[in-house]
Amino acid sequence: LQLRFPLLGEIAATVVVAGGLLHVQLTSGSDETGELLRARAGELAAALGAAGHPLSSLDIRAARGERGE
Repeated sequence: LQLRFPLLGEIAATVVVAGGLLHVQLTSGSDETGELLRARAGELAAALGAAGHPLSSLDIRAARGERGE
């Protein structure tokens, strides 16, 4: 998915469900947005778990290839 948010800019999301496991990769358009996404990763994981879709892996990076969690 390619998403565009007024305050965050563009974020690309790849979501894969395999064997009941949820894997998410987020690529932000800026280092600042990448840092914000990493800071809030726990909230995303908690929300997905509460919805019955526990997060198996989360990779957050900036468009330049900076790797996150």
